[in-house]
Amino acid sequence: MRRFGIVLASLVVAISMWLGAGAVRADVFHGYWIYGKIHEEYTQAGGYNFFGNATIPESNTQNGGKFQRFVKNSSIYWHPAVAGGHANQIGGLIRDAWGRVGWETGYLGYPITREFGVNGGRANHMVAGSIYYSAATGAKNVWLGIRDVWADSGWENGRFKFPTEDTRTTTCSVWAQDFQGGTVLYKDSGVGGYFLPGNDVDGQRLAYSIGGGFLYGAELQTAVNSWNQLSPITVAPVGVFEVADVSISTANRSDVSWSGLHTRYSAPLTSTIQINMHYVQNYSSAKKAGVIAHEIGHALGLFHTCANDLMADNDGDRGTSYAPTGLTRDLYHNKWGF
Repeated sequence: MRRFGIVLASLVVAISMWLGAGAVRADVFHGYWIYGKIHEEYTQAGGYNFFGNATIPESNTQNGGKFQRFVKNSSIYWHPAVAGGHANQIGGLIRDAWGRVGWETGYLGYPITREFGVNGGRANHMVAGSIYYSAATGAKNVWLGIRDVWADSGWENGRFKFPTEDTRTTTCSVWAQDFQGGTVLYKDSGVGGYFLPGNDVDGQRLAYSIGGGFLYGAELQTAVNSWNQLSPITVAPVGVFEVADVSISTANRSDVSWSGLHTRYSAPLTSTIQINMHYVQNYSSAKKAGVIAHEIGHALGLFHTCANDLMADNDGDRGTSYAPTGLTRDLYHNKWGF
């Protein structure tokens, strides 16, 4: 009996066949029986050398499919309505990332490909998204319209390269995701309206001059520092041998409704930012810095967003968003990278 058990456990050829309707079914035993569609993928993806023994019997998923796990850190998942009824392998760190978002019942759904190589990494496509892995970034999911935008830009070979985080929501009901080359944004109605058609940046630098009698130097420095933390654009005072990209000054006007105003001019004219002391003189220091940072955002090419965001249309809608976070931060990284 012991000898028979050893032979059975190491059996690598089909020992059972059922013939019917012109079809042939072959099953094998490696630790546990491996059946049908899962066995097909087991064989096609590399067989025993790739998977090793099964660690569990073929098991039911919660929604009508089957799966089986194997010694060499891979699983095979199958559902009759997915991938034309073909089972697919998923393994390693990609499988771990998939598990963290709910396996086959999570928002990504079943794998529709086995793991495949990409430029500098590995990937699996799922029903509703993908997971991409590189040694530098780890395994991250990409889904919804974010994946479509990223795909249109060239996947990992395009300007954005590999994802560095999972897809997430940001302010203004916009989906966002950081990649090595910048932030990808998606909204059903589009995100183009959040950008101005131009900007005042010269190369990687936004140089500003200060008009005489400017009253809010400390708040200006706070605003400048908040933008410079994002990089790669440096906002800085104009240098000795430099022409200012934007001039910042104070106004005192009760006949207008704005607390700050950015006006863009084409070279050789210098764009301007005016801070209206008629409104901001009673603001807190942080709120004054928010007004200045908002106008610098326009100089960087960003337009208005929504409430609770630095680039909200009016001071009251910003809440306490006096620094470039949320969608403002994501718009910046989409436009300028990291």
